[in-house]
Amino acid sequence: MNLDKEIKIPKKYRKKARNWILAFTQTYECSETDMVLVFLIADAIQLADDAQKVLDVTGMTYQDRYFQPKKRPEVDILNQNRVAIAKLLRELGMSDDETAEMTRPPQLRTISRSM
Repeated sequence: MNLDKEIKIPKKYRKKARNWILAFTQTYECSETDMVLVFLIADAIQLADDAQKVLDVTGMTYQDRYFQPKKRPEVDILNQNRVAIAKLLRELGMSDDETAEMTRPPQLRTISRSM
C-alpha cells in the first residue's frame, strides 16, 4: 500500500491480527483488492487463534455418550483456517515455493456435450 495512504484496520481485529496486517502492509505494497485478501487472512488468523485457545484448554478430543473419543469441532476449524491462510497467501503471490505454479493441479477443461 502506498505510504501516503493511512491503513484503516477495523476494530474487530485483535492484537495478533492487527500486528500481522501492519507488518504485511509495511513490507509489501498492496492494492485495494489485495487488501480484501489481507483482511480475509486476518479473519482466518483470528479464527485459528480462537480454536487453538479452546484446544489448549480442552484438548483435541472429548468422549461421546458411548465413552468413545471424538475429535473436537475446533480441530477442524483450526485446520480449515490454516489451509485458508495458505491459499490466500498463495493468491497474493506470497508463496515461498518457486515451483508453486508447477505443483498446482491443472485447470479442468469444460466438456460440452451436444445431443
